[in-house]
Amino acid sequence: MFAIAEVILPLALPETLSWYIPEELIAMVRLGQRVEVELGKNKKYSGIVKSLKPQAEFPSLYKPILGIIDDYPIVTETQLKLWSWMAQYFMCSEGEILFAALPNVLKLSSQSIVVYNPENQFEIEQLGGLDQQIFYLIKTQPELSVAEIEKILKVNSITKTLNQFIKHEIVYLKERLEEKYKTKKVSVIQLSPDIANQPQLVPEILEKIKNKADYEKLFLLLLQASKNNNTIIIKDLETVYALKANAGNYFVKKGWAMKSILDISRIHKNSECFTTQILTLSPQQEQAFQNLSNLLDTKAVCLLHGVTGSGKTEVFIKMIQHKIEQGGQALYLLPEIALTVQLCKRLEKYFGEKVQVYHSKFNHHERAEIWHHVLDGKAQVILGSRSALFLPFTNLKLIIIDEEHDYSYKQVQPNPKYHGKNTAIYLGNLLKIPVILGTATPSFETFYNVQTHKYGFVSLTQRYGNARLPQLEFINLKSEEPLPIYNFFTKTLVDKIQQVLDNKQQVIIFHNRRGYDPYWICQLCGDIPTCTNCNVSLTHHKFKQCLKCHYCNKEYELPNACKNCGAYKFKSMNLGTEKLVEACQHIFQHAKIERMDIDTTKGKYSFDTIISNFEAQKINILVGTQMVVKGLDFKNVPLVAVIDADSLLHYVDFRVNERAFQLLEQVCGRAGRNSDHGVFIIQTRNPNHPILQFVQQHDFKKAYDFDLPLRKLYNYPPYFRLLKISAKHPISNTALQFLNEFLFHFKPNAGLYISKPIEPSISKIKNLFIWELILKFPIDFQYTSSQKQHIILISNTLKKQAHFKSVIMSFDVDFV
Repeated sequence: MFAIAEVILPLALPETLSWYIPEELIAMVRLGQRVEVELGKNKKYSGIVKSLKPQAEFPSLYKPILGIIDDYPIVTETQLKLWSWMAQYFMCSEGEILFAALPNVLKLSSQSIVVYNPENQFEIEQLGGLDQQIFYLIKTQPELSVAEIEKILKVNSITKTLNQFIKHEIVYLKERLEEKYKTKKVSVIQLSPDIANQPQLVPEILEKIKNKADYEKLFLLLLQASKNNNTIIIKDLETVYALKANAGNYFVKKGWAMKSILDISRIHKNSECFTTQILTLSPQQEQAFQNLSNLLDTKAVCLLHGVTGSGKTEVFIKMIQHKIEQGGQALYLLPEIALTVQLCKRLEKYFGEKVQVYHSKFNHHERAEIWHHVLDGKAQVILGSRSALFLPFTNLKLIIIDEEHDYSYKQVQPNPKYHGKNTAIYLGNLLKIPVILGTATPSFETFYNVQTHKYGFVSLTQRYGNARLPQLEFINLKSEEPLPIYNFFTKTLVDKIQQVLDNKQQVIIFHNRRGYDPYWICQLCGDIPTCTNCNVSLTHHKFKQCLKCHYCNKEYELPNACKNCGAYKFKSMNLGTEKLVEACQHIFQHAKIERMDIDTTKGKYSFDTIISNFEAQKINILVGTQMVVKGLDFKNVPLVAVIDADSLLHYVDFRVNERAFQLLEQVCGRAGRNSDHGVFIIQTRNPNHPILQFVQQHDFKKAYDFDLPLRKLYNYPPYFRLLKISAKHPISNTALQFLNEFLFHFKPNAGLYISKPIEPSISKIKNLFIWELILKFPIDFQYTSSQKQHIILISNTLKKQAHFKSVIMSFDVDFV
């Protein structure tokens, strides 16, 4: 008999805690269920049962579980195993993973409830006006939350008064848990069964409502809905059907119709996309499908490498089709939310309502609903970003990781700083199911695994329909000066774009910096406005008329004068996508121009709107950052241009060559996808750079062979794994001392490399100074897990010292 439950709480605790299961609950508690527990004094939380243990020797040492929240587990045992591995591998707590995994509305909130103490001896006359109001409200309604009191009295905060009341024992606080997820309900009207089952009554009713247009229209709508076993949403009477909102009351009163409340889905799907389209593969695609199927019998992970536009998606679709015909679920991961817009439409043509999209743009209630759909098996094809890995799959049979090279699969902030690709591969291994990686530009680590025969490999070498890859043309900025007004457009590029526009076709312009000006500089003294919280230059956003920090998001008014010398002249340096759009509007005055970057896609349907408008050719020129070039498929784009390729090739990062090749090859792949005359233009001051030459030849292998010897020489991936240890503190020297003290205690094994404390290029963010250590583990290092545990133990021990108590530690495994 189990009597102790180990519970994961949504907190960054160093270890999971256990609670005693009361006898009356023992038969009902199962793994993966939410339970209510008390932690500390009067703090209640909902947690997930991780494991069940037999009766402890001293049960009195444990607090009891207060109650069971769900009738059934909402987290699977596979998820619990995955979370345990993630916590160990990525050096975080299972509570942090739980917090990231569960939709917010499934994490019950604990509210402070103010309870009146009738035994208090406080004299009410001592209180002021507002305090007296609070006192009488609490006395007459003895159990109100703090938020409810503030709302009733229309005040911003009662904290000060509340503290005094607690001090004088007028009130005390207790906690209650509230379930935040509620199914969406709607009022509907439908034809009465008596009328629906007696069609001979219809003429009689129509005669009675003759010459009453609203009633006639509503009755006909109810008849039509009844034939399809449907109802009509009451609020739609006015907004959709142009009828009076209370028009249905007459029919209800007569007994011809009835009203009811129904649960409805928050997830709206376009049923127009649902067809039973038959998938037809080209001979090359069919061969790739067969090769993949055969390889997956012996290889757990396979890479489908195909040039841009080769039709990898159709091969994926057939793989999915094969799995769901057997009743399984398939997970299709993408690095960017923008990609789900086009791909969802394509998948729905084959799988209809079986397709479910999941990403962070959905609100919390929608995400909770999708969670339950996956748990119930209603969703068979799940398309989503890295967070979709956390869903409670019950019969997952295939994982596809598209654009596998993309570093957006890595979570940067906050914890857990997991890598979606690595986690997906582990999940596949846990379930013994195939994992397929897809890309035109594999990550060097992935291709190394192919070369060492760890992964299987299948290639598509031709574009679908025998379309040719775009012709790459360089514009050498050393020999051709940009136009004087807009010093980032050359005459050659302007002429090429104008020619495309004259042919009623579209253009994509890529530049990987958002904002208007990346930074300003004083023309007299050279001072650059920087953020007060972070040591970074501020970006000018012209539309909002502000300077903005892209690290802490603080906004500043545009300066009237230089704070250093008082001069009134600032010069903008470089350019962002906002300025690029403005330049295009002046040069191509009759063109419709849109921008797609993080600033223009914050809304829930922003991606959909921009992409749909571009597909419908309502946009002539699309300017954007890397989100415009990742796997999107547009048919009427013969020309894609890169304004400044040099900015991609010159920054300090061991992956700079890999990323530049991947990004430029992906940009190139957006051109000429439906024709034989795509053109890719790169403006650069160094057209002979090796990486640019490899892009011109579309030769990934040469780029790989060029970079790998340097990686091996300096102990970087794929030969080594990386771990970054960061210490943050309001005092720079304290963070540095912490890492020095860590190095004193840490004794690395032979073969493990560790740097001295270094100050990163962005060494202050949100008023915290940052120092870092970089550790390098050989890829075959046998003691990685124990070394990680040792690192955490030393860090936790140091943080117990008063001097280091406020140091914020973080670990970033496999950082990108």
